[in-house]
Amino acid sequence: QKTIFPNIPIFPTERTTFITFPFPPMLNKDKQTYNLKENSKKDTILWISEPVWELLSIIQKSLEEYFDRKKQEIQHPEIKEFINLANFLEKNILFGDISFEEYSASGSFELIYKPAENTSLELNISSSMVKELAPLVLYLKYLAQPGDLLVIDEPEMNLHPAAQVEMTEFLCMLVNAGLNVLITTHSPYIVDHLSNLIFAKECGRQEDIKKHFYLEQEKSFIPKHSISVYL
Repeated sequence: QKTIFPNIPIFPTERTTFITFPFPPMLNKDKQTYNLKENSKKDTILWISEPVWELLSIIQKSLEEYFDRKKQEIQHPEIKEFINLANFLEKNILFGDISFEEYSASGSFELIYKPAENTSLELNISSSMVKELAPLVLYLKYLAQPGDLLVIDEPEMNLHPAAQVEMTEFLCMLVNAGLNVLITTHSPYIVDHLSNLIFAKECGRQEDIKKHFYLEQEKSFIPKHSISVYL
């Protein structure tokens, strides 16, 4: 698949477990990278699956790109759209920011959630939904490139039905922005709402009906030729 899609980020099921996975600082002020696989001590190696390594790699790579993304944004304006989508996800679904916070003493970084300007929460004490969607925010902010294939196993995990519908609309926004998205799901809310979004695209009154959708975004309306559903 990588011959067709050179960048395939994978988000496995139960992401809440791995977003708070304990690992040493991955990057410091001098931009010295820490490789999870190569630097794991033999007596503390945990046998985890390749998709989980991929998810941890997304977090590591996000921090590595933390310093350079602005340059990419200037050189490639389409990346600005992905950053805007990350900000939209934070503001309208998570109601707070996902960011890296530096420890001044050691120069290492920690991933935190900020529901308010003067409030910083460690990911392990944040809600399941925040932990579930934090990797997606990081990917969009720091790694997303046009034409990527994004694989998400059960995006409905730990989400209220209303949030599942919001995420369905958001995933369609990602497709309309130039990403390829492959999901597996057991959720009838997701599948049924895809039909609503297809109908909204075809009805020709997007401006009038968008207020009846959760995110109120025309960009979530999607043509039927952009979706395939397999049982």
